[in-house]
Amino acid sequence: MQTTAPTISSCTIVKNEEHNIDGLLDTLSAFADEIIIVDTGSEDTTVEMITRRMQSSPVPIILSSFVESPFHYGRAKNAAVRLATKEYIVMVDADFRLEGGFADGLRPFLAAEKPIIASYRIIDEYVPSLILTDHPFIWKRSSGLHYYEDDRGRVHEKLVMHADLPLAHFAGAMIHCQRDKHSLVNPQRILFQLKLDIDRQPKTASLAWHILRGIHGAWYKFYQYYIIKGTRHSGYAGFKYATIVGLNEFLKQLFIGLKATPESIKKLDARSPIHTAR
Repeated sequence: MQTTAPTISSCTIVKNEEHNIDGLLDTLSAFADEIIIVDTGSEDTTVEMITRRMQSSPVPIILSSFVESPFHYGRAKNAAVRLATKEYIVMVDADFRLEGGFADGLRPFLAAEKPIIASYRIIDEYVPSLILTDHPFIWKRSSGLHYYEDDRGRVHEKLVMHADLPLAHFAGAMIHCQRDKHSLVNPQRILFQLKLDIDRQPKTASLAWHILRGIHGAWYKFYQYYIIKGTRHSGYAGFKYATIVGLNEFLKQLFIGLKATPESIKKLDARSPIHTAR
């Protein structure tokens, strides 16, 4: 008996992605039945470029807007998910590009496996031995899965899902093409993510304890990426990448440890010349 092929909504959030839009829409048009893009406050020509492509796109494009401060990744992605109308949702970042076999293989995979939730492989453009396989970027819309809208989803967006929900694995891959945004090219870009992480996490112990935790975390992250995830197979680029990941973990704990507590703020206020002059 012939069955109807599963339908697919692709969902993407963008901001100042004029350099990526054409490649993104070409990627999404290759496998999606509808393309949903939520702009989160672009100040370049991103929105204009998408609007122009809507006229000639072989796949319907739904363009919406979601702007808030402070920015929340989970809420922004949920704004895109709510607009989806097809059977399956596939989340795609603006700088993802198709690797051979993804477009042709996705629909047969969904039809055969009928997963509630699934991942696809993400290959780093400059560290090709770094292949992420555990990110749940595909799910059945009827499942009601969505991202956390509290602090758990602010920086590292996470799906609200049952722990025992099996994650299927689609063998197709996207290539993560960050170019000048890649930490190997522009390592100081980690500072933006670092600030969000520091703001989100409270100080829970002394400065010395956070420094020790940072040293341990830095070594663990380096080992995790260089040995377990295999960036060592990408030569010096892989070593440098693992080092940046480890350094990020150390700096995060260092600055969390340097945070002022309410008690220390009171002591600083008491020593302030303005306070003592009253």
